Amino acid sequence: MYKVIMIDDEEVALKSISKAVEWEQYGLELTAVFSDPSMAMKYIYTHHVDGIFTDIKMPNMTGLEISKKVKSDFPDVAVFFISAYSEFEYAREAIDNGVEGYILKPINFKKLVDACCKMREILDKRNDSDWLCFEDGKSEEIQNLVSDYINRKIDNINQIEQCLKREKYDVDINTCPCAKISISVMDLLEYLSETWTHGKEKLYVALRQLMESSTLYLIPYLTYFDCMEFLVLSKTSDHEEFVKNLNDFKYIFTANCFENLNLEVLVITIKIYNSLKDINKKSPYIRCECQSIYSYIESGNEEIANNMLKSFVRTNTEDELLELSKFLTLEFSNETGHEVHCDDISETGLQALIKEMSRYFRTHGNITKSICNAKEYIDNHYSEHLTLDDVAAKSYLSVSQFTRLFKKEYGVSFINYLNKVRIEKACELLKNTDYSANLICGMVGYISYSYFVKKFVQSNGCSPTEYRTINV
Repeated sequence: MYKVIMIDDEEVALKSISKAVEWEQYGLELTAVFSDPSMAMKYIYTHHVDGIFTDIKMPNMTGLEISKKVKSDFPDVAVFFISAYSEFEYAREAIDNGVEGYILKPINFKKLVDACCKMREILDKRNDSDWLCFEDGKSEEIQNLVSDYINRKIDNINQIEQCLKREKYDVDINTCPCAKISISVMDLLEYLSETWTHGKEKLYVALRQLMESSTLYLIPYLTYFDCMEFLVLSKTSDHEEFVKNLNDFKYIFTANCFENLNLEVLVITIKIYNSLKDINKKSPYIRCECQSIYSYIESGNEEIANNMLKSFVRTNTEDELLELSKFLTLEFSNETGHEVHCDDISETGLQALIKEMSRYFRTHGNITKSICNAKEYIDNHYSEHLTLDDVAAKSYLSVSQFTRLFKKEYGVSFINYLNKVRIEKACELLKNTDYSANLICGMVGYISYSYFVKKFVQSNGCSPTEYRTINV
């Protein structure tokens, strides 16, 4: 549903036009009407707007002035004029300069419906770029079968094997390792309202496109509001190669989301299995115990971790000890970016693993200092093309650990803090220099001018040009 507004200084006309059609039937949502053009402009700069219907002749600000300003800062917004026949030459001139259409007064039902249909058509074309139209390629059948198997609705995996063959998956479910992962979208509500303008469904389609891998198959089996869980199937039977491919995917996907979508995602490996048939063999409580032991190691409570280990060794089999070893080493690698190994799964061997991990966290675990270093790096390099991976690396933390701890320390996400710094620097330049707003946009690190303007208005309540007029 596209969000549109209407501007007309004649309040009677405004009310009658706004109620003349069922907007939703034409894929439009009339979110606001304005008789004051200046109030409409404030709304445009602080809310997501896809289309505008505006009268041409109005006091204080004309429709031509509105269209010129909107087209400069938000070129994707569709603008339609409402004009009398005597104003038609103005409308034609504006259309030549990028305005999409007009409704000629007196307005009747058919004219308004035609305009709504045309606006919907224009906005659909703008949103139907190739990468947004990417098709998943995974059939609903295989997704449903995997979901049922993982959620224990079916026990026999022969159906999955047959479906994989029909879908031409190059994988042997008996010998190839697999994993369950979760992909969380950070600050989704804020991102959908401020940055992404195409709706949640298309965002998830775009994310799926960035997940394409030559070494792995990713099959979704569970979707929450801001999180997706996937079964990852390996195209090789080599376990070490699969782990490497999985880690490479996590790194590349996280970087691509930030580079292409300006979006932070957190990718977590839930568990790695020797084969698909092993997924439902383990009891759920084992993972909770493993997570508790790891949490105590990470927080510096080595003694408590060792006491929990003793209890774990007494009550679990060799298979569970192996699972604990794999869990600890995998979590450690995901969190720190460093690898540890445990060839001995006896109590003594696992104690040695805990000691090694604890030593690392003591040496590198001054989290507050690491996060402060990251903040300082952002403050000094805001004008550069910063990525989440760059800043995390400077703080000697993994991307997932950095993302979580930065927000915990400063109360804002990395992207929001970076935007805050950039906008503050832009304000200084607008007040103290004669540089154009467009040039300042690049000087503080933004590539998209329209995105810069939107962030500036959200922060200051006015556009960069208006800010300079007020403060100089």
